[in-house]
Amino acid sequence: MTNLFKGEIGKLFPLLAALDEAGLSAGMMEVISVNHSDGDNSLARAMLAAYAAALAEAGKISIETFVQFVQYIKPPFEKLSSMFGSVNPNYATVQIKPIEPCKNVDRSNRKVTFRLFRIARTMTTKEVIALIKAAGFRPALYEELVAVLDRCPWELSKARVVAALGSVAKTERGTRTPYASNTCEGRQLDLSEPSNHVADVWSKEWEFLVVEDR
Repeated sequence: MTNLFKGEIGKLFPLLAALDEAGLSAGMMEVISVNHSDGDNSLARAMLAAYAAALAEAGKISIETFVQFVQYIKPPFEKLSSMFGSVNPNYATVQIKPIEPCKNVDRSNRKVTFRLFRIARTMTTKEVIALIKAAGFRPALYEELVAVLDRCPWELSKARVVAALGSVAKTERGTRTPYASNTCEGRQLDLSEPSNHVADVWSKEWEFLVVEDR
């Protein structure tokens, strides 16, 4: 995990505001500071341990890994139709682009190792992405989701609904997320409803394809 003072200092103030709102008092901060001055980091370490435990409860990275060669190009609609039992017709014309945190992802054709991220409660898109980043991963791109499902590993085929939060599709109905699911009619490639990007609608049934962030 990145050291706080090696990160973006602008993110420190929202963090302090959140801690204040949660009940972290000036007295508590002083005790931690005094202990640190005396060479005792036990209280600070206890806070970090509790934070790590809370993150683990909110979302978990799967143990299983999936290695797949990825070509970072938009597959033709005909190929998608041959891969899936059902494909949202918007994929024929829609523009799909990486989200801001994923714009600088290396897009050279290569082998990539994937995992699944599972959430424990309903969350916003920002919350899910923040948890994925805190775990040392990044959300997968649309091209990566398609590449993994092209081979459809046995473990991944058991996943209920898998989304690629690293990409967004701009449609007439708004911004939507690429995802795949397994139905009684076979595999389906679809786009989330626009509300997924502004409301707490990512429920526990959703799983997210992720890549180790190096």
